[in-house]
Amino acid sequence: MRLPAHALHPTPTDPLGTADERLPSEQRDKLTQEALAARQQQQVRHTVIRLIRDHLRQDAATSWQGHHFDLSGAIFDGGYFSGITVAADTLLDLSRATFSGGTVSFDRARFSRDGMVAFLDATFSGGTVSFDLAWFSGGTVAFFDATFSGGTVDLTRPSDWSHPPEGLGTLIRGVLVEGAPPPGVRLPSRGHVAEIAKNPTWPWTGGHDGTPL
Repeated sequence: MRLPAHALHPTPTDPLGTADERLPSEQRDKLTQEALAARQQQQVRHTVIRLIRDHLRQDAATSWQGHHFDLSGAIFDGGYFSGITVAADTLLDLSRATFSGGTVSFDRARFSRDGMVAFLDATFSGGTVSFDLAWFSGGTVAFFDATFSGGTVDLTRPSDWSHPPEGLGTLIRGVLVEGAPPPGVRLPSRGHVAEIAKNPTWPWTGGHDGTPL
């Protein structure tokens, strides 16, 4: 399953937010049209992300588990994958994607049982990719050959860290033991890793939207 090309790569927007009144009217109209097209494409991208999210949640009426989702090369300026489960040979391919701004949320996601999320050769140049209270319990989340040139990848508070992401440094029992993480990558503290290892019932007991059940 692949997003259409026009939805993956935004049209450049008017950097002023509105067309500069000093420009000829034809140029102003073109900039306005490009800004409108970019906004519409953003809405398409976020709609596709929302559809994938809703069908990968455990309570989905129709599950899309076991499918491959090809978002390789996409440009992300926000979007919510929160609460998804990636398991049972499901592949979320974000290889060569660019995370350029906004917040992309994997909060409370579950990565388990032969599922994979691939950030191979991805570029993190702005915004935040959040994994708050996510479960790294058996699947593969891989960041090999990713470029970290700005923004934040926040992994500080997982619910389960028994199978931490790969490609972010040398981790032993979930703790970085050599060097420093890539710029902008925030890993859980040694204390947090120890706490969730000895108390597996600690993690989240709330709903997808962050409210208690």
